[in-house]
Order: sequence, then C-alpha cells, then structure tokens
Amino acid sequence: MDEAARNDPTAADSPPPANWEIYNCLTAVLETWHADGTLSEDSLRLTEHLAVELCAYLFQRLGQAPEPVRQVAVRLR
Repeated sequence: MDEAARNDPTAADSPPPANWEIYNCLTAVLETWHADGTLSEDSLRLTEHLAVELCAYLFQRLGQAPEPVRQVAVRLR
C-alpha cells in the first residue's frame, strides 16, 4: 500500500487515490511479457509470488511466525 493510502484520514470513506507510477510500470511489464509471448507464464509466476507475500504479511500482522510461508515460497520458485 502506498503512502497516500496509509495516511489519508478519509481513506475508510473512499478508495485511495490512483498510483499512476505503479500502474504505468505494471502496464509496461505486462506489455513486454505479451510482446515476448510469455504473458501467461510470467503473470502466473507473479501472481504466485504476490500470494505468498500476502500470506507472509498476514501471518506477520496476526503475530504468527511467517517462516512456514517462506518455506512454501522457496518451493514455488
């Protein structure tokens, strides 16, 4: 989550502002993967990576050790 969304006192009432830097970067990467013919494989890898990172983040936020999640991440790579 970017800085604007974390510190906006009205964030609970409305969606966070668009982060165009991340959008433009992600769009460029996806277009490159598409042009290279690897969009399907690379986007699946990215999704797996983000899912593991989300699990680690949630484990950490809930006060549980993220080590089992890290072991899963190593197996996915």
